[in-house]
Amino acid sequence: NKSENPAISFVAEGYSSLAAGDDFVVVKGKKVASAEEFKTALQSTDVVILVDDVKLSETFAVNKDITINLNGHNFDASTNKSRPFNVENGKLTIVGGNSTIKVGAYGLVNIPQGSDAEIVLEGGIYEGNTDNGAFIKPRGEGKINVTLNNVKYTDKSNNGYVLNLGSYEGEQFVIKVEGGEFVAGGGFQLTSGSSIKNTTIKNTNSSQLWNAVEFTGDA
Repeated sequence: NKSENPAISFVAEGYSSLAAGDDFVVVKGKKVASAEEFKTALQSTDVVILVDDVKLSETFAVNKDITINLNGHNFDASTNKSRPFNVENGKLTIVGGNSTIKVGAYGLVNIPQGSDAEIVLEGGIYEGNTDNGAFIKPRGEGKINVTLNNVKYTDKSNNGYVLNLGSYEGEQFVIKVEGGEFVAGGGFQLTSGSSIKNTTIKNTNSSQLWNAVEFTGDA
């Protein structure tokens, strides 16, 4: 698993060298290859780059802007009895590409009550949620923005939600979905500030889509 170029003797602090075919590139971020390294990097940097598959069993607080680049590797949080990320007044970006992400028993992201948070998922094949939870679960009052681009998500329970918005209304919660595919028995709840374009939604209660400002695709 080639991940470093021995010819590169110095890389500026906060940057890493990564294999790119037969060559190498220098990118911003901290490379991680284990759960312990992942935990440390979340606290010490704002860009985390996987260089091996990582299996996680705990929940991580996100209270700043952080980007996780899966870099072609897989992420397994399936043994987590909650959601692996608790986003408290920060921005979580996951660059998934074609990587597989197994989420926790209740989903991927929890947003505590009163938190202002932004979630951006760029690609990724997400699966899991065995306990009828929500893939992304905001708890109320804060201003939330969610962007899902070319995300594939398969809920593994009978009535799990992609999003369960509770008491959110109007522009307080804005979701933008472009491309991708979502399979979730419980629904895809939206507010009036939402749009879903070129997206496939399966096994979902289509009445939960009526608040979308714009919807194009299959439902």
